[in-house]
Amino acid sequence: MNATAVPKRRRKRGRRKRKVLDNSDDKEPPPPLKVPLPIFVPSLPKSGTTSVHNYFLCGGQKSAHHVYRIDGQVKNKIGRCVKRNVARNMPPFQGCGDTDIWTDTGFVAASYQKGVTVTRSTNEEEKVGCYYPLIEALDEIYEHIRTQQFFL
Repeated sequence: MNATAVPKRRRKRGRRKRKVLDNSDDKEPPPPLKVPLPIFVPSLPKSGTTSVHNYFLCGGQKSAHHVYRIDGQVKNKIGRCVKRNVARNMPPFQGCGDTDIWTDTGFVAASYQKGVTVTRSTNEEEKVGCYYPLIEALDEIYEHIRTQQFFL
């Protein structure tokens, strides 16, 4: 037997079939949440918001993560919408999509050039390096939406 040969038994053992989760549509959807809506998930980067968002989606809830949609189309980052509304003394989430649960509402517009902010917007009030409603607009969120639940 040659020194580089691998016994057949060892080669076969490494090829196991992976189990596939059953995502069939024949199951009943879970019952709706019995908590007041809307729900705001205060967050910072890498704090588990994707998992929280997926949990609520799995439960059949309307959840927004990072961006918001109107009629199924991605419109903008939630943080940009909240920042614009707060600057205009409007309710923070007004016009930011039809959703009941808000996860990862912050955003960062980064650039490789020091001091340069990347944005597609030509509107000066939207040119910002980063914005986290948890830090910068929590008072406004609480003031406008007193029935809102906070998921920590």
